[in-house]
Amino acid sequence: MSKATRSDLAAVKAHLDARREDILVSESEAIYREIFERSPVSIWVEDWSPAKTMIDRLARRGVKDWRRYFKRRPDQLIAAANIIEVTDISEGALDIYRAPSKEALVASTRGEEMSPGELASFRDQLVAFTEGAVRFDDEGWERTLDGGEVYTRIKSVIPRGRRKDWSRVLFTIEDITQSKRAEDALRTSEARLAEAQRMARLGQWIWDE
Repeated sequence: MSKATRSDLAAVKAHLDARREDILVSESEAIYREIFERSPVSIWVEDWSPAKTMIDRLARRGVKDWRRYFKRRPDQLIAAANIIEVTDISEGALDIYRAPSKEALVASTRGEEMSPGELASFRDQLVAFTEGAVRFDDEGWERTLDGGEVYTRIKSVIPRGRRKDWSRVLFTIEDITQSKRAEDALRTSEARLAEAQRMARLGQWIWDE
């Protein structure tokens, strides 16, 4: 076999290998996208690196008590929320927050749009990350885009390799409204039963007297 022929075969093999790799990457991306979009749990991907830059700048200025600082400077907390970039949202989030589009849902995450409770939750997470945590879990009531409320369980993590600059923060969000309301109803029922029993014992004591 001539050198030219061997060279041609090597070139063809390299092309086929590259093509095979492209196909595998494309298939992997398609699988990831399907899992991402069809998951029953809402998945968010955000870039917090601008907030990390802000935190580092404030630290150089001498800020140490972050919770106190953001309570005294809610404008800075809102500013931090506004510079965080939402890079991807799964379709499940639209159902949870009853949003007409991803664009509308992203717009609702601006600091000015957050309720006091949502802003407090964001503050707690920002403070936790600033103090070295790489995970943060939270539960609470949130507003939906149609004016209602939803009780969510949120878990967030800064992946390895992103912990120096916070360039990727992953969130999973579950709608647990029904279980929360059932839990509250059970607690109310138990409290009423306990009160009824107390009144019954009181009535029995009065009768005995």
